[in-house]
Amino acid sequence: MMASAIERSIGSFKQRVKSRTARPFWLRYATLAPYRILCAGASALTGLTRSGARHASGSVENSVAYIASVFSMYKAASGVKQFHGKVAEIGPGDSCGIGLMFLADGCEQVDLVDRFFSARDEQHQQRINRSLAEKLPQLAALCPDGSYMEASFRHLARHYGESAAAETFFTNNRDYDYIVSCAVLEHVYDPLGAMTSAASALKPGGMMLHQIDCRDHGQFSESFHELKFLELPERLYSPLKWRGGPNRVRLSAYCDVLVKMGLDFEVYVNSMAGISEEISGCLRLQDIPETIIQTSRRYVESVRHRLTLPFRAMSDEDLMITRFLVVARKPAALGSGQ
Repeated sequence: MMASAIERSIGSFKQRVKSRTARPFWLRYATLAPYRILCAGASALTGLTRSGARHASGSVENSVAYIASVFSMYKAASGVKQFHGKVAEIGPGDSCGIGLMFLADGCEQVDLVDRFFSARDEQHQQRINRSLAEKLPQLAALCPDGSYMEASFRHLARHYGESAAAETFFTNNRDYDYIVSCAVLEHVYDPLGAMTSAASALKPGGMMLHQIDCRDHGQFSESFHELKFLELPERLYSPLKWRGGPNRVRLSAYCDVLVKMGLDFEVYVNSMAGISEEISGCLRLQDIPETIIQTSRRYVESVRHRLTLPFRAMSDEDLMITRFLVVARKPAALGSGQ
């Protein structure tokens, strides 16, 4: 209860500061950059982060519903009826819920991989795990002491620290059937290196599923246009991505890595610039209604001249597609090394 009260107080204070510094743009930047530097310093000293605390507060029901929705997304996009074998989840944050869903589905091992330890309420997480076990009775056998604490589950392992950074973890941990992440790679220091490393760690026939959010996570978009953060030159933007801020890597860069690694892949669009509604279902860009495509394209063209390089020179698709799910499979004929 005390932790929840502190969280609410911090959140309320941040919202007040944000509302009072929303405009003009440079006042917002002058407030946000020092704040991000302080957060980065605190994270460097403590090894803790708040960014992965998706389930630190709120109802158990909402947390379980979110976990189920992400797992259902993986199922629908992959076309896999039942997951199996060895799984790695990059950036699970405070909850092991997705990992438990994979175990309940029949996987033999799940590795939860995170550079930082996300602050959490252990009792709240225990309640979430118990609720999942009530819906998925097969989890009870994996928690023989009946506590539903994360550490009590068999075949579920946490990995923290620099050795658990996505860029380096897969150097020594390989032969995965599935590697997944949800809204994580946009926070990774070297997302392209992380994707390359993960791809090399897949078994032949193994699959990666990464949902990537290329938006600014509310840094400027709540008061300015949604691509405003792409107006900042890299030197000025750098403090905003330290220790986990959005890294501004766009879709084509990820696709180039997958092509280089020889993986077959498909991209499903979840949101587009200039479109307020999320795009539901697993739709490729060519399957999205033309009216939506043209609206987004017009928006991009209206702001392109304001963007800094290299964003100003990027394709319409790179700027239009702001959140997407990439599903990539290593052909069975390929070995584990590239």
